[in-house]
Order: sequence, then structure tokens, then C-alpha cells
Amino acid sequence: METIHRFALRFVPISLAETTTPIFKRTRIPISSPGIVNPKPAFNTSLTGRKSYIPAPSPIAKAGYAEGSWGWSCCSTDWNSLRIIVLEDTKEYISYAPKDEIKVQDRRPFDLLVILNPKLQKKSNRTAVFFEGCLSVDGFRAVVERYLDVEVSGFDRNGHPSKIDASGWQARILQHECDHLGGTLYVDKMLPRTFRTVENLDLPLAEGCPKLGPKLGGH
Repeated sequence: METIHRFALRFVPISLAETTTPIFKRTRIPISSPGIVNPKPAFNTSLTGRKSYIPAPSPIAKAGYAEGSWGWSCCSTDWNSLRIIVLEDTKEYISYAPKDEIKVQDRRPFDLLVILNPKLQKKSNRTAVFFEGCLSVDGFRAVVERYLDVEVSGFDRNGHPSKIDASGWQARILQHECDHLGGTLYVDKMLPRTFRTVENLDLPLAEGCPKLGPKLGGH
């Protein structure tokens, strides 16, 4: 699965790709879990992506999901058997963002994470509001309030139990991807009057909208 993080980030509908190349095709090995008894092979998926990737015209647009971080999530055809999220935030992705934003977002690089059947819970009441984006609603952004400290438990790519304590921007990515597994997009949680196109991202927020950054009063 090491190749997923380089190709899953650039998947587009087959009809949009002039030349496509099969990237990943694999049947899952059943994973033991207290909630799964004799699970069926959860998926036999062929993922097809562009043969070449054309960067977006601006650093902000090029950043893609959540302004530069990348994640991927899916559910199996047997909805109770397997759910998976794949995410990473590399130095390259972070380099597209302004340095002052990197600091206030508490954004640090981390290697590829593959989490099966993730369960997320908050670790504190601290929250922050920042713009998010998603390829499911490509070309747009909106402000979303997220917890700053979370814990995600599940299984790693080898089926071993795993637990991740995350904070800052990594915590935001995990919440965004876990939301997908439940059918929730960032636009379902966006703050009113903050939805906009990428081209208008730098315009001032509407009167009454909270200031971007960590919110005071959380603990």
C-alpha cells in the first residue's frame, strides 16, 4: 500500500482522464476485530488515476484538500466490515502554504498513515476555525471549527491494533476523513457565510464571522 499516498491524492473520475493507468488492485485480507465475525473480503477495488498530474495555478489552489494536506477514505461494500482512511502531510505539501499560516495552524509533517475501522474521540475542548477544502467539492473552501486534540484508534495496514494521538492540523485532517466515512462533508459543518471559491479565498470574512485561528476559552 505504499504507493497509495502518491496516487490516491490525484484520483479523478475516469471520464476526465485522457489516459488512465491501473494503480491499485487488491483484495483485502480479513482483519480480526471484536465487531467483525468471519468478515467477507471487504473490497476488490481497482483505482484508476491520471497518468500525469497538472498542478493548480496558484499555491492555495494547488494545496488541494485542507489547504495542502491530503487524505483519502472509503467504505467497503459490506458497510460493517471495513472502513479505511489514508492520509499524510509532507514537507512538500506544507511548503505551498505561507509560513505564518503554518505556525498558527500548528502544522507539522507526518508520514503516511493507514487506519482501518477508525474510531475518533476528542481529547480536549480546545477548538480552532480555519478554511477547509475537499476534492468532493472541488474549487471551493469554507471555514470549519474542529477540535485541536483527538485520539484515533483502529487497526494499521497489517491488521494490528493502533492508536494515534494527534493535535493541530493533523487532528483536523483525521476529523475530516473520519467524517467522510459517515457520509459527512466539510460543507455540512461549515460556518455560515464562509463558503467561497478558491479565487475569493483572500477576501475578508463577513461581519460576525469568527477570526481564523484557535478559539479562546477551550481546555
